[in-house]
Amino acid sequence: MKFASSEKGSQGFTLMELLITMLIMVLVLFALSALKNATLMTTISAQKVTEASACAEQIMEELIGQGYGSVSNGTVAGTCSADQFGWEATVTDVGNDINLKVINVDVIWSQGSVSLKTLLSDI
Repeated sequence: MKFASSEKGSQGFTLMELLITMLIMVLVLFALSALKNATLMTTISAQKVTEASACAEQIMEELIGQGYGSVSNGTVAGTCSADQFGWEATVTDVGNDINLKVINVDVIWSQGSVSLKTLLSDI
């Protein structure tokens, strides 16, 4: 009867080699899982910034569309996107006998904020 030996020509894996290979595979799978979660969170964050930017642009366009004479100085606030975002628009005169107003729109949500600023003139 011939037993398996550790000669150069022997084939197969030892139990220790299999256990080490499985350990490495488990560690790689955990790392890939963490990477997937981080990517998902980044994607959700980017989506919120995009939605908030669209909200800010909409408010800004509404104010610009009213025209220089109709936009009064002061602050107006509200919500958009099913109350996910709160916004605040501030209009101020530049002064110095220049017919120029600064419009600043801030959109805020629980994880961040977006701000847009523009100038509006009567020309």
